[in-house]
Amino acid sequence: MLSKGKGSAGSKALRQGGKAVKVALILRGEITDQSWNTVGYQGLLAAQDQFGVEIAYRESVQPPEYEKVFSDYARQGYNLVIGHGSEFGSAAVKTAEEFPGVYFAVTNSDVKGPNLAGLDTKNEEMGYIAGCIAALLSKSRVVAFIGATKIVAMARAEQGFFEGVKAFGPDCKVLSAYIGSFDNEEMGRKTGLELIAQKADVLFNNDDAAGLGVMRVAEEKGVIAIGSDYDQKTIAPGAVLTSVLANVTPMILSIVEEVVDDAFKPGVVRMYGFDTGTYDLTPLDLSMVTQAQAGKIYAVRDQLVSGEVKLPHISAFPEGQD
Repeated sequence: MLSKGKGSAGSKALRQGGKAVKVALILRGEITDQSWNTVGYQGLLAAQDQFGVEIAYRESVQPPEYEKVFSDYARQGYNLVIGHGSEFGSAAVKTAEEFPGVYFAVTNSDVKGPNLAGLDTKNEEMGYIAGCIAALLSKSRVVAFIGATKIVAMARAEQGFFEGVKAFGPDCKVLSAYIGSFDNEEMGRKTGLELIAQKADVLFNNDDAAGLGVMRVAEEKGVIAIGSDYDQKTIAPGAVLTSVLANVTPMILSIVEEVVDDAFKPGVVRMYGFDTGTYDLTPLDLSMVTQAQAGKIYAVRDQLVSGEVKLPHISAFPEGQD
């Protein structure tokens, strides 16, 4: 779906070279997924509200279309085109070279160039705190990470999850599965059932709309789920203990401001994590944890905010990793 919106009146600098600044967002899923795409769209709306830019977005863009969608927006006169997710990195690099007069950005990515910005995130931190929680609460001593597809952002979160489990429960067995889809809820449900059948009693879902199936089956089977990106408590109230929020609005506002102010920083990767407020936890459901457990979980969050916990930050999906 392609949609457009006009900038609001009375905002900060609306013009670049006498023309309204235009910003487009490219999304791998639907803006209603109550996950990664929803929070990206919220960031775009915030930019429209704060800076008065004209906006457009394209939902559910598939890999063969990536370069074409970037190029189409560039040809249509958009000043900034943002790919929302690391999977858009290669297409953005190529398109940025073809359109040097247009700015491009990719979230969850360390791409960079004269007109290309990586808005990178420490996905490993969200995985780490989820792993700590899973190990702390698991009774079966089997926990699971569930990703969507094999992209670098998922690999970071997966590795962080393993590190978190190791820190809080080295005796735990960690299962890992990739659904192969960002939006197939039924595949998410099937994957969740398979992991629960292997005794996993805490599931960390990091898989956009497909994760709805994971959380709902967790509730049906009486196991704990940890959400990602968005507050997912209402999806499965009896299963979701907390969600690791991804507040991407500040990073989108920042890059839009650079373009509006004609102050783009070339060759720089901008990094975001718990320390920048990009990640945080939704309030824990205290009916599912003890006060002592809650205290340990919040202590981990504080350690991530302060930088006390440092984790490896990879730039590519590990070769041979399943």
